[in-house]
Amino acid sequence: MIAKSLLLLSCMSFSVFASQAGHIDIFTTEKGAKGYQIDRLKQLTKMTVNVHHVDAINNFQERAGGTILFDKQPTKADIDKIRKDISSRLNAKNFKDERKKLQEGVRSFEKAMRLGLTQVPAVVFDDKYIVYGERPIKALQIYRQRFSK
Repeated sequence: MIAKSLLLLSCMSFSVFASQAGHIDIFTTEKGAKGYQIDRLKQLTKMTVNVHHVDAINNFQERAGGTILFDKQPTKADIDKIRKDISSRLNAKNFKDERKKLQEGVRSFEKAMRLGLTQVPAVVFDDKYIVYGERPIKALQIYRQRFSK
């Protein structure tokens, strides 16, 4: 009996963004993805492997200085300071990379919602079969045990 929440689900994706057959999507956090042996997974399966960081939007906000909260009515000086800060961040050299990470994060979140994922990590095979709570290599073993022909 596995203590972790392991669940294989059959999902139907009715999206106009239907993905190609023979692929694996891994939904995890940025920190959680460390040590996932993605190259090894590709080698074992000969499939396309996509890693989705579901916390990318939150990480972007943190890297951008967090959310702006006021405990009082902001003054003109507060607003000017925020505008200057945001402008300098938008013009920073690394903003292009940050924007790309944010866009990928939004797409990852949308796909997780389309698939009906309820937790991470989740390893999804061909948008149909989901293994929750396992690293990708272990998820592959479970998938193969259940669905090998």
